[in-house]
Amino acid sequence: MKKYLLSFLFSIYFLSSFSQSDSLINFPFQFTLISPIATSKHHSLQYNYNFSVSVLSGRSGGIKGFEVAGISNYTKHNVYGFQTSGVSNIVRNKVNGIQISGGLNYADKTTGAQIAGLVNLSKNEFKGLQIGGLVSTANDTTNKHFLNEFNTQISGLYSKGKGFDQFVQISGLVSISEKIKAVQIAGLVNISEGNEGVQIAGIYNKSKKVKGIQIGFINIADSVDGFMLGAYNRSRKNGKYAFEFGSSDNLNLNARYVSGVNEFYNFISFGLKYKEGMNWGYGLGIGLYSIEKPNFTSFSEFSVHHITENKLWENRYSNFLFSYGYGVEFKSNGSGNFRIMPTINLYKARTKDGRLRPFPESNYAYYSTKLSNTLNDYHFWFGLNLSYKIK
Repeated sequence: MKKYLLSFLFSIYFLSSFSQSDSLINFPFQFTLISPIATSKHHSLQYNYNFSVSVLSGRSGGIKGFEVAGISNYTKHNVYGFQTSGVSNIVRNKVNGIQISGGLNYADKTTGAQIAGLVNLSKNEFKGLQIGGLVSTANDTTNKHFLNEFNTQISGLYSKGKGFDQFVQISGLVSISEKIKAVQIAGLVNISEGNEGVQIAGIYNKSKKVKGIQIGFINIADSVDGFMLGAYNRSRKNGKYAFEFGSSDNLNLNARYVSGVNEFYNFISFGLKYKEGMNWGYGLGIGLYSIEKPNFTSFSEFSVHHITENKLWENRYSNFLFSYGYGVEFKSNGSGNFRIMPTINLYKARTKDGRLRPFPESNYAYYSTKLSNTLNDYHFWFGLNLSYKIK
């Protein structure tokens, strides 16, 4: 009989601890060693405290002021003020203030800041700042009042914002958001529904609508009002793409893939040159159309190529060819346009290593002007590029 009575009393205690209460008793202070060893004993969830201090872990019904714990804080209702712990802060309803923890911050609704060594999570409404060592997420924001507010996420690995406009989102690897108003930056991948600002990723950017700038190795969008900067760019509605083949005094044979939107375009390039052996180069460039007439369009370009001389692969990474040109593209009714572009060229070649052993050097025009120091030669010359662009 005694066994059943103890089980019944324990059940009543357990259920009462997690039952939802519409009203809390205000009390100024609570001290806890480890819950329920506290000044409020096992009644902590029934009180709303101004100050709560826990040596290890503590629980409270609500906080209007300050709460600190060596390991963890658990609040059943709301926190209005400041909450900090060594490992975790968990608030089952709303935080209006600041949460700081060494590991995890969790709240159902957040207005303010969450700063965690590992993970931040705001399950529903969110407005404010999240800084996480690994992950920051804010999901299912449905409060329309928050739609145009300042929302910022900064995380070491992964940031995700769903259902609200992001002002700034920065992540070491991946950033995902519905709308970006200012900046989205990630080491690898950015994904957004819409971007009004800057989207920068080490590898891949994707957005449905871009009103601003995308910078990454690969940029993908449905439509762009601005420009893309990368090796491969694709805008489904207003993108421009072409292959281009040509010849110049820099690279006798070269091929390029051109992509971009509006007047701005990017290209990746590959070329060959025969001079005292076979040289080859690969590079990137950008271009801008300036004056457009019925029969022709003028443009300017800048490119950088790494050059390999007389080898399959060149370990001297300081061999670079820089070119700037201003040219004319003649329009045709056929499948391609003819282009002519005078260029200014600078070739920086590594001629010796640290022990002053000489390297061969050949990828420059014979009429170039040469400057030298102990390890490098610099060649400067004017050239000409002729090409045919297949639209």
